[in-house]
Amino acid sequence: MVSKESNQLKIDLHLNKKRVTLVLSFKNTKSYQSMRTKIRYPFIFLMIIAISIIASCKKDTIGSVSGVVTIYESSTPAVKTPLAGVKLFLVNTDFKLDSVDYANNKGAIVDSTVTGADGKYQIAAIPNGNWAIVPIPDTIMYRFELESSADSVRFTINKESFVSKVDFTTAVPVASDNGFHIRITSINRPNGYWFSVYRPLFLFNIIPSLRRIRINNIVLFTSDDMTMDLHFGIFEFLYAVSNNFVVKAHDSAGFPVESYWITFDYFNTPANSHWQIDWSAQTITRID
Repeated sequence: MVSKESNQLKIDLHLNKKRVTLVLSFKNTKSYQSMRTKIRYPFIFLMIIAISIIASCKKDTIGSVSGVVTIYESSTPAVKTPLAGVKLFLVNTDFKLDSVDYANNKGAIVDSTVTGADGKYQIAAIPNGNWAIVPIPDTIMYRFELESSADSVRFTINKESFVSKVDFTTAVPVASDNGFHIRITSINRPNGYWFSVYRPLFLFNIIPSLRRIRINNIVLFTSDDMTMDLHFGIFEFLYAVSNNFVVKAHDSAGFPVESYWITFDYFNTPANSHWQIDWSAQTITRID
């Protein structure tokens, strides 16, 4: 319905059983009359306005990704059981990488979830775009693989109600995957200062050159002597977890004041190593 008031044109539309009123206001009668004169085909004009409103009211395309994560013994690969507590990242593969400050690249991870007791996971309300779903090894270095060769970790959402299903599986880690130790001691540590230690995750096959995505903190500590029992890093088709560690020093307010790197390669990581941080000199040195 169209109605006219002083220097105004009101249009009532009913969209999805809801009334929407569009009001066109003009500064004066002359402007109003001028507009009426310029619009030769008022019904076409109103139709264009209506279509614009309908388009603006249309919801964004929404999709979801779900699946199940299982684990099996290497001797019986056909016997699989649900694996609970696995974290999965939803990665925006259109993300523009920052090659200067790698810390900004964590913005590529837009959501996450954890598998339940039944090994199932789901992330919903995913908008249009190109995405990937990636299971992340945490304290245990699981070597995840796709359950089916027909699956892909990548998917695109460009239509309504899109549902992607991606299942993963992994073998029980063997003994060779376990076991090295890093001892960190410190001297001249100011009162209240503390450390956090994490290892970078490289999603190189998800987004080329994506580096230093941070896995959960391995440990937080305030003492001057700490030993960590760690799993060897892995190099898989989805990601790489290196044997490199970032030790971040924080002040009493929690702000980072310095970062130190402990770096080993995949094949020559010692079973034991001892590192000392000197807070005054701001150095880290391997002493054993």
